[in-house]
Amino acid sequence: MMIMLFILACLSTLAILVLSALVILYAMAKADLQATLVENGGFKFVVMGNSLMGVIDKIDDGYVDTKTHEVKKLSELNGLQSSKRRFIGPLEDYLGIIWVSFLYPLRKIHWFEVVADKLHDDERIEKEGLPVRRQLHQELRWTNYLRYRFPHPVLITDVELGEDRWKVDMIVILDVKVVNPVIIVFDYKGKVLQQVDAAVKAAVIDFCNEPNFGYSKFVQAKKGSGSGIAKSILRLNSSTTTEEGKNEVGEVEEKTSGLPARFGIEIQACWIETAALSPDQKELDDAARAIEMEKQLATAQKEKAEGLRALEKETRTGIGEGLESIINSLTKAGVAPQQAASIAHEQVRTGNMATAGLTTYVESGSSVIPTLNITEKKGEESK
Repeated sequence: MMIMLFILACLSTLAILVLSALVILYAMAKADLQATLVENGGFKFVVMGNSLMGVIDKIDDGYVDTKTHEVKKLSELNGLQSSKRRFIGPLEDYLGIIWVSFLYPLRKIHWFEVVADKLHDDERIEKEGLPVRRQLHQELRWTNYLRYRFPHPVLITDVELGEDRWKVDMIVILDVKVVNPVIIVFDYKGKVLQQVDAAVKAAVIDFCNEPNFGYSKFVQAKKGSGSGIAKSILRLNSSTTTEEGKNEVGEVEEKTSGLPARFGIEIQACWIETAALSPDQKELDDAARAIEMEKQLATAQKEKAEGLRALEKETRTGIGEGLESIINSLTKAGVAPQQAASIAHEQVRTGNMATAGLTTYVESGSSVIPTLNITEKKGEESK
């Protein structure tokens, strides 16, 4: 009985020790000391001094090749190639804790700086009325974790359109996938996206500088992942620069390198999130609109004045033609020319020119002019 109690006490003590060890180990992993935890969908790096000792990856459909540091598909991994993938022990399998080293801090998890640009939230943009070039918050942040795939906004300002030379600002969203984490963190010190931004801006500017691409076409053009601008950006995956190099037999030839080879990333998709006229261009546009309105107003006033002059001329012409017509009709009816002229003058003054017959008009101090039907014949008058 005493032996059983002793065994139970030992087992309880052992269980407490194991549990305490796991708690301590988990605490060390949370603090990235002798162990670490890696969130699914990213990478951490083990270094000794400034030298890379290994990449800790946690990707659902891929792994990091231990020799090339390239991300490859798990489906392509067979038994003979298992040495290309890092060792995954039971501690990681069951508890998610990855052992780093007893030699901390000589051997430790690497911290590095990354570009962490992000868009302001829609509420702030709307409330403050932020223009496009102020809608992006640019930031450099220290971290020890690199995401496998993430969105990245790129602000491009004063893009000149080739047809009319108008300038626009835009924000392009890139769907970025890491294909070689070591290039990003160690070759470019985590700031590789600044290089990618420059390549994207150059591609957008080249597209917009086409001679037949103006502001009206830019407004009407698609802005999604299938747009012309998006396709020109995606072409960066296959080629960003052309360099001279030597082939296997030592001959000099031109070689092109895309984003994966140069920067360790690949753009999966991209689209224009927002765009507007550049502030300077908007001021010029508003001024041009004001000038155009002034021109239209001046043109309208000029046309109105010309119309009034034409109307006045037509009125004078009409009166002249009316007088001549009345006199001719009266003389044909047998009225003396002098009397016909007097009657016509009186009819113009009294506004009776539009009537078919002439009316009698009596004015103080003037003689009475008889009414005559200008269609009567001389013979009919004497009856």
